[in-house]
Amino acid sequence: MPDVSFRRGVTFAPIMLVWLLPMLLNMKCLSHTNVETVVMFRLLSVVPTAVGDFVLFNVRFGINQILTLLLMVFGAIMYAYADIRSTSEGNLWSFVYMTATTFNSLFIKYKFSIMDGIGQWEKTLVCILL
Repeated sequence: MPDVSFRRGVTFAPIMLVWLLPMLLNMKCLSHTNVETVVMFRLLSVVPTAVGDFVLFNVRFGINQILTLLLMVFGAIMYAYADIRSTSEGNLWSFVYMTATTFNSLFIKYKFSIMDGIGQWEKTLVCILL
């Protein structure tokens, strides 16, 4: 059984704050733009996350993965071209949301990669408890 203590829980506090930020920004986005645009920016956050994986974690991608990322970018461009309900304020908040989601993914991956002696179950359970 893992050692569950206040000190151990404090290590997870930054992770929870970073995890909470995209949720709050999602609600802010939805007050300025439509659901489809928010979903598009959320899906598009996979692209900068993949770039971060490549740069920070030395992850190598296969040709199928690269083509999929390019297809996602193409789809986002096509969506932006056709979205007549879009506003610059909504797009700004959506971009901030996408950036926070990307940071969330990379930060949590980094924090979990440097934590020694913590198994997958402990990471999951402590995040749920916090």
